[in-house]
Amino acid sequence: MGTTSKPPCRVTAGRFGRFLFALVAVIVTWSGRAASPAPLSVARDAPLVLVRDDDKVYVLGGWDRQLKRQFGTLQIYDPKGGSILASPGPEASAAGGYATLLSENRILVCRPQCYVYVPRLDAWQQTVGPGTVTPLVSLNDGTVLIAGGLIGGGAYATADSFVFDPQTLTMRRTGSLNSARATEMVRVRDGRVLAVGGYIAPMLPGQDSTELYDPARGEWKLVAHFQGLTGTTALVPLNDGTALAVNWETAAIYDPLADRWNKLPGLTAAMDSRATLLPDGQVLITGGQDRNGKILSDTVVFDPVTRTVRVGKPMQIPRARHGLVVLHDGTALSIGGATTGGMATASVERITWEPRIAATVDKGFYIATAGTRGSDDGGFWGVEANTAGPMNGPLYFGGSLPGGGKDVGFAGFYVPEAQTVKGSVDFQPIGSGTFEVTMRLLDVKKQPEAAPITGGTHIQFTQALPAGFHVIELQTSERSPPATYQFALNAAPLAGGAVAGGVFDPATSSAPGYVAFYLAERQDVTVRLYNENTYGSPRGAGEVILTLYDSAGKVIARSGPGTSP
Repeated sequence: MGTTSKPPCRVTAGRFGRFLFALVAVIVTWSGRAASPAPLSVARDAPLVLVRDDDKVYVLGGWDRQLKRQFGTLQIYDPKGGSILASPGPEASAAGGYATLLSENRILVCRPQCYVYVPRLDAWQQTVGPGTVTPLVSLNDGTVLIAGGLIGGGAYATADSFVFDPQTLTMRRTGSLNSARATEMVRVRDGRVLAVGGYIAPMLPGQDSTELYDPARGEWKLVAHFQGLTGTTALVPLNDGTALAVNWETAAIYDPLADRWNKLPGLTAAMDSRATLLPDGQVLITGGQDRNGKILSDTVVFDPVTRTVRVGKPMQIPRARHGLVVLHDGTALSIGGATTGGMATASVERITWEPRIAATVDKGFYIATAGTRGSDDGGFWGVEANTAGPMNGPLYFGGSLPGGGKDVGFAGFYVPEAQTVKGSVDFQPIGSGTFEVTMRLLDVKKQPEAAPITGGTHIQFTQALPAGFHVIELQTSERSPPATYQFALNAAPLAGGAVAGGVFDPATSSAPGYVAFYLAERQDVTVRLYNENTYGSPRGAGEVILTLYDSAGKVIARSGPGTSP
């Protein structure tokens, strides 16, 4: 490998390299640690939680088994200020009921009598009820579907269905379910409602059939069913109009246009876990309990686009039957629930989840970054950018390097055919000391492709490479200070994928990992965290913000906890 290097000196990046260093430093402003949310005023197992338009959270219902208490009070929880306002609630808002958000931040709650909470009056209005305990599904016209559910004091299910009008506070019958069932329901494409599985009575075998409700016709129709979803832990509507159904044994996605289920290997959800849709279209699943009754702190994120599952950072305390909400800025909160020993908890915590970006962009130059915040001990973070078509050189990669020979930074790229590539790496040391770094060129199996190079703040190389994925690995010497780095690669058009990253150390740097690339035509771009090889480093403990910028620093897309819509 032809190489040159310079001894410790100022960075000698080219004009565009210096511009890119400066641009990333300006546009990445994530720092600090988000304050821990305040607890609820009382411990609540199985609370009902709804997010208002102003990002305050309604918390109602639930119980405390140890105190043998059910809670009918409504709490208005402010995640930013932690202030809690309490209002008396009707019996229907106690444990075991269902609720949905109406226009003007009103609440409809049924158990089995229905009440509407009007915030401007801070009062509940009693209305008619279906006499059942069943999920409530808001329809596109603002009315609410109430279908099936348990009657007779919870002894058996019904097939009766009703539509509630929140403007007139009236209820009318609509078409009945084909099978009596108590089950989960969710609105899918074109405003139709999906009902999956369920049971006729608590002690009888469950249903494995699936039905769709058409609001225009007022009818339920039996559709394709998927065996194994009798007891559905979660039913989540996806952004493409399909729906995810998952339980402790299996998972599948239902497409209402094709009337087809697609099985998802490797995805399950524990009993009494909670799941919700994230702003970027992924699904967050948290907590629950295993078959031995152990309360879990697990979190996973399912990506419906790639059909992949990634294990996230565990919750601070194990939870089951908790509330799970996502605020409009992407912040996910776990609220109350049951913890170890079945004790109800009043705690509220932020859930760290892994974001992704999927966007269609025009011809031009783009920068994908992964910035981290809220981490006291730092950790490994990498950013991966993939495009439907080729990326055009030069490519730029950046990240952070810890000092003292700890861990590594890296850049990875795909070469579609054998060719000779030219590259350079520039470093900006942070602090005093002699900066020295070793660069290694590796193949996808981490086998050396050339002799290592040791140099100062600037390294250049020329190397013939076969087709495939290649990695540049960077590691400081034992006495070197930490640094940020930028790697530039000149090559023929590259296959559409590049990764960069390193170990983030909040004590010395706020620089993110980034990938910068040029696209010669309009195409799809996906940005996500790169976690395939952490080089033995621990995963970052804080929240990560993914951002896609254009060459002027304008945000094209952003995803992650606490970001703006």
